[in-house]
Amino acid sequence: MVGFLAITFLRPYSVGWHGMSLMIMLLGGYVFIPNRLLAILAICLTGSLAFLLLAAIHFGLPGDELLRLSTLLIVTNIIGAMANYRLSWLMRAEYRDRAIVEMANLKLKAEMVERARLEGVLRQWAEIDDVTGALNRAALFARAETILHQADADSKPLAVLLIDVDYFKQINVTYGHIRSDGVLKTLVQVCRSLLSEPYCLARLGGEEFVILLPGLDLADGAKLAERIRAECQRTPVAMDEVDIHFTASIGVVQRQSGGPIGAALRGADEAMTAAKFKGRNRVEAGSLEPDGTPRAQ
Repeated sequence: MVGFLAITFLRPYSVGWHGMSLMIMLLGGYVFIPNRLLAILAICLTGSLAFLLLAAIHFGLPGDELLRLSTLLIVTNIIGAMANYRLSWLMRAEYRDRAIVEMANLKLKAEMVERARLEGVLRQWAEIDDVTGALNRAALFARAETILHQADADSKPLAVLLIDVDYFKQINVTYGHIRSDGVLKTLVQVCRSLLSEPYCLARLGGEEFVILLPGLDLADGAKLAERIRAECQRTPVAMDEVDIHFTASIGVVQRQSGGPIGAALRGADEAMTAAKFKGRNRVEAGSLEPDGTPRAQ
């Protein structure tokens, strides 16, 4: 604006030419500088008054023409101010709507994250045994399908361990449910400390636990089972007034390729029963027929 007024003063053409140029400049300022109504209004009004002074003093414009020029500049400023206000309102409305949409999207994303978290918690509650933290029976059979399929696809052996706490009913009667639950928790902790991925540890029911060991054959499964048995025997369950010592009987089988999980569990159960029959606190390895049924010992 200062440059335009300087040109008007230094290189005058006709007052009409300069007046038309000024009105175009005023409208351009109002249109292209929205959201600054007071600032652009002050600049444009100041420029208009300065131009009127130049027109009166420098060009010697008579009173009637000066009045018409003043009217044109006032109308131009009014139209420009209205356009600026309208554009500013539209821009603010667009910004507000965009902000509302963005806030709604952020809220939706936060709700989706929270929903996914809650679904994960619910899924965990549905799969995890609330006493020991191991998988529950339903989760065991659901996971077993995937594990067995992968073992067959990779042509790898799969050892199945069935662990039963010896004399658990007597422990329950003697020390109560809370302390007997401590025995089960300790058993799970021992197993996890000795197992390496991948494995599947689940509570089958009561004091019985199942471990699926992809990649381990019968001999390797039996060695790991012996380590678990020995560690259980020397790991006391700390209570308030007394430490409880417990032992476990473990049955081990190697699943036949393509065989169902039920057949392997039956074979492991027969091997575990044999371990109890032979005095408990021991590991017994069983075997399966080609059709997956337990082989007679």
